[in-house]
Amino acid sequence: MASCSSNQNDPTSPDNPDHPELPQSDSAKYIHEIVAYHPAPGQFINQKIGTLEGAKALIGNKDHLLSLGAFGGSVVVGFSPAIQNLDGNDFVIYGNAFTGSSEMGIVAVAEQEDGPWYELKGSEYEAPETNKAYEVTYHKPQNELDDIIWTDNEGKSDTVKYMGQLTQNKQSHWPANESKDFTVSGTRLKSFTTIENGKIVNQKPEGGFGYADMSIGGDAFDIDWAVDENGHAKKLQQIRYIKVYTGLQVNASILGEVSTEIKGIENLHYSAK
Repeated sequence: MASCSSNQNDPTSPDNPDHPELPQSDSAKYIHEIVAYHPAPGQFINQKIGTLEGAKALIGNKDHLLSLGAFGGSVVVGFSPAIQNLDGNDFVIYGNAFTGSSEMGIVAVAEQEDGPWYELKGSEYEAPETNKAYEVTYHKPQNELDDIIWTDNEGKSDTVKYMGQLTQNKQSHWPANESKDFTVSGTRLKSFTTIENGKIVNQKPEGGFGYADMSIGGDAFDIDWAVDENGHAKKLQQIRYIKVYTGLQVNASILGEVSTEIKGIENLHYSAK
């Protein structure tokens, strides 16, 4: 699906969408490697934009698209050189936001591949509806073309709806690399989804910031927003790894699940020597 909010940085001019070998001056400022891709169920999973190969297409550019699926679906990417923590915003995450649609993704950063990870404190971090210890279990269906049931640690249950009857997304929505039920956890944000006449008319908080796939043109992030598991500020000189995961758990009826999508990440401080 999509995203929205005022962009704090003008996006750079687009590169060739055919994903050529980019010169070092371009490729080094974007994603250097895909460390892990673990999507949650979703209507685009197992399509080109919902596979590991689709994730790898993000390397060195900001012109491809990757879907993370429902809540907790994630991608971890690495940068070389590291992104320095300087004054102001340090990197931009490009999504596919459009007017009236925002599918907010939680962003965390790390200095090392194995962590520790620090969530970037966005506008909804202290909101009473934000659950920082949310946990969801996705239950593998017997028929791969059935709706996918999920249960959470709030005692709720719903489905990731199979969209094959309504769209061209007729493939299994269950992640191909998951052989059985699996559980994901993290921060879940309040849903701002409002649907009228089959269209999403609002899907983000007013004045919101600090989440991926929220703003048309991309969302800017400051490493100084990093906090530890107790919500205490963590001063980082630089980061090499960024994790993005879908921060909403929403069944949007005939529109399917809400899923964060990204097109690339740009190091705002990189310049060719």
